[in-house]
Amino acid sequence: MAMQIAEQENADMLIVQLAALLHDVDDVKLLSETHEAKKNAVGFMKNSGVDDKVIAYACKIINEVSFAGIDSVVPSTIEGKCVQDADRLDAMRAIGIAGTFAYAVVKEEEYMIRI
Repeated sequence: MAMQIAEQENADMLIVQLAALLHDVDDVKLLSETHEAKKNAVGFMKNSGVDDKVIAYACKIINEVSFAGIDSVVPSTIEGKCVQDADRLDAMRAIGIAGTFAYAVVKEEEYMIRI
């Protein structure tokens, strides 16, 4: 989704791709010890031969994309906005799916929860 948005917005596709793929690998909720330095994301990019300037830019976006309720940061770049919008669309889809299952359980409609 981030790549589709980035294409429409003429954003830097490499930056968007890296930030979109790596924005959760050092999530503070899961890996608080690697979050600050983005140890996993940086390690992956370095091992893949990504330029240090690109790594810094991708990490800046990763820092800005995290959801924090109503006080969330608005990304400062078009690439960050593309990644954040895609991430939020993904979250909305997950919430929608969860809601569908919850509704099916409440209504006891087995056909709605069959895979």
